[in-house]
Amino acid sequence: MNKNKDKIMGYVSVGLFMLCGFVAGALMPFSLEGKRPAGLLEKSNLVAFLFILFVVAVFFFFHIALHELGHMIGGFISGYKFVSYRIGSIMLAKYDDGFKIKKFSIPGTAGQCLMEPPVYDKNFKYKLYFASGVLANVIVVSISTMLMFKFGIETFWGRTMLLATWIGIYFIITNGIPMKANGIVNDYYNLFFMREEIQIKSFWETLNINAKMQKGALPSELMEEDIVITDEMINGCGDISIAAKLITISSLYVEKGRYEEAYDLLTKVKNNDDLIDLYKNELQCEQIYFELILQNRKEVIDELYTDKIKRYIITTKPSMISRVRLMYAFELLGNNDVEAAKKEKDLFEKMSKNYPNLGDLKLEQKMLSKVDEVYMNRSQVSD
Repeated sequence: MNKNKDKIMGYVSVGLFMLCGFVAGALMPFSLEGKRPAGLLEKSNLVAFLFILFVVAVFFFFHIALHELGHMIGGFISGYKFVSYRIGSIMLAKYDDGFKIKKFSIPGTAGQCLMEPPVYDKNFKYKLYFASGVLANVIVVSISTMLMFKFGIETFWGRTMLLATWIGIYFIITNGIPMKANGIVNDYYNLFFMREEIQIKSFWETLNINAKMQKGALPSELMEEDIVITDEMINGCGDISIAAKLITISSLYVEKGRYEEAYDLLTKVKNNDDLIDLYKNELQCEQIYFELILQNRKEVIDELYTDKIKRYIITTKPSMISRVRLMYAFELLGNNDVEAAKKEKDLFEKMSKNYPNLGDLKLEQKMLSKVDEVYMNRSQVSD
């Protein structure tokens, strides 16, 4: 039932996107017909049309930037501390020695603002953090609407502001109406439906661990090594926050060299039917890595290395260092292609210089070194 509902909401989300695109397209000629200011905008339809496209792009970017800034302001009001602010693949991150520009992106996200939450207690504040992104979009829409009436709907500028207002309405609808599409929940879904203690605590832990690891902390510094994984956690890991917590626990296992346990845990998480596709793809990539370093069974790797995963790897490899580490293992241990593996390792070293999460980078380097260790051991055995 949940799967069918999720699928329906996915269609609704796509439908909303197409509807907004159709309306925006219809508004463009409407803007061109408005009374234009003297000069090139008045004389040339092409110049006016290109200018409208420019305005659309600016407002689209502006709404993304303001949406994430809204989350930041809501976080500050709730007692959170700044960690990172990202638009596209450009990230401003804070470290002990100051702010730095980094490059990073996550599939399916145009931007992200991450913060360090205050100490957890029963009064932990999270609602404003979720709500304030849409509130920022509402403010921008209000401004563009006022400008529309100020210029006059019969003018070029007024109709251009109408187009800009519609772009903002799209952001408000897609983030402000509680929605779970293709397993991915929006801000207001979290705002209204994240009520269980395990969900709220897992959300807090995800933000807190990310903040510490960005500065270089390792999982063992942030959680107990003998942490108990309950059936409730495994059964509830369709929730993103709970899944993220379990993935962090698997990182602890990797840090301690407990690779079999990490493999087993990630497999259990991935097998949850309610887990979003993004996480399933990520975990399937990790399954391939662990299979390569542990048993290297060709039939298992062939089953995991599907056409869908191949496309996912190609798409995410330019921005995700874990994907480069995977392909290094795949080339060296799977294909025994030293030359191809060297190219992947060189790329890994290059990406390491600009990777934002220093603790995660330490784990990635450990996992890369494990590939070398396994390769050397197998080479000695074959000799």
